[in-house]
Amino acid sequence: MGNSFVFPAPKSTYEASKYDPTLITIPTMVENNKCHTFACYARKTEVNIPCRYILTKTQKSPYLIIFFHGNSEDIGPKLSQFLSIFAERFSMNVLCPEYPTYGIYKNRNTAVSMEEALIEDATKVIKYAHQELKYPYENIILVGRSLGTGIAIRMGTEFKLRGVIVVSAYTGIRDVAKKLVGKVLAKVVPNILRSIDIVDQLKCPILYIHGARDTLILPEMSKKLYEKTTTPKELKICPNMTHNEFKYEPDFFSPIEEFMLNKLSLAQYILNLASCETYPLESLITKGVSQYLVDQLEDESDSPKQRSSKHLSTVFKEDMKTESNL
Repeated sequence: MGNSFVFPAPKSTYEASKYDPTLITIPTMVENNKCHTFACYARKTEVNIPCRYILTKTQKSPYLIIFFHGNSEDIGPKLSQFLSIFAERFSMNVLCPEYPTYGIYKNRNTAVSMEEALIEDATKVIKYAHQELKYPYENIILVGRSLGTGIAIRMGTEFKLRGVIVVSAYTGIRDVAKKLVGKVLAKVVPNILRSIDIVDQLKCPILYIHGARDTLILPEMSKKLYEKTTTPKELKICPNMTHNEFKYEPDFFSPIEEFMLNKLSLAQYILNLASCETYPLESLITKGVSQYLVDQLEDESDSPKQRSSKHLSTVFKEDMKTESNL
């Protein structure tokens, strides 16, 4: 009953297709229970973790976002469309793993609990991104939403990554259940993914985004996690955001961009923004960012961005001159 309450796998919204280049699989070995007559034993067998791997149009991004999705959804067309928007908005590639029993991921007859299966798979996905897809750990950013926040925070304590971003985070699964069904009935829910117990062990900066109108996972949970976090951190409470209803730019993308600029020091991302003539240059307001861009852009020789570079150098020098006079 507990697992079905926490992980109610929805009807799959997609199928395995060799014609879908964004749908890949990551092989992993798991312990499976096999019983024969009077003896039961565990044996490792290979299963494939379905994932969405969305590349930016240029396919040259040095950064990877690993997205752990929410409950009651899979990596089908709806989420895939959002991930594509996410990838293009930040000019970063996105990898999103499926959860056991969700979507087409039906063959993981695991000998471990659902929590352990989620953590094992997430660990494998991150290692695969580093070892096979060749992303340095310091260029990997984890994003978790709802159910996925517990996985993202756990992985942020296991790996030294660039950063973690969580949307609608909870202190623990049973804590969420208490708000929905009361303390007595909540006892049948597994006391798992206890982010509140490990968040002070994070190895990288973290951003918390939560809707003020979220009645499923209350914003107080993100506030508690934020207070216990010891690494660089930011908290954004969005006034009109609920659990499932939010606006891409003000509630999601803008806070993430500010976090990337202020806490993650993503050099290539900053340069990409600065080289985009449609980007409001005034948004890059910190002196540290401006100085870096001036130094980098003035070092460029003839290139397709030369005109843009000269323009940016002028803007940033004026910006710095103004700051020095304040």
